[in-house]
Amino acid sequence: MDVRADLRVARIPNGLDHQHALRIDGKPRYFHGYCDLSDPTSVETMRATIFERETQPVRAMSREERLEHTWSSTANAYRGYADRFPPVMQGQRMVMLWSGTNGTLLKLLDDLTDDEIAAKLPVHMRHLPDIAA
Repeated sequence: MDVRADLRVARIPNGLDHQHALRIDGKPRYFHGYCDLSDPTSVETMRATIFERETQPVRAMSREERLEHTWSSTANAYRGYADRFPPVMQGQRMVMLWSGTNGTLLKLLDDLTDDEIAAKLPVHMRHLPDIAA
């Protein structure tokens, strides 16, 4: 595997965990992603996608982008993988939420409601429209 100076990688069970360092608008920016080891173009595809998305004005975000932002901005202590849960849930990403009535609870990332996602996004991203499919 060829690794460049602007890319940090680590093997994980399902593939490759990597961090890109890209210069956008003259400033270094860092992005985290996961790639499939069975696809040799996976890392470059991710890099090109990040660059394309980040050089466009922020006007909209898809639900998937909102979930990814929520995941990446949640501290490691408050996120993880469902390892000790029923088999159908194992390996899925979970985040810890605060519920005023139920206290702290774990919830699958994919099961978060739009309001729960918005609460974890920065204020300037909470009310962006969805990207039209």
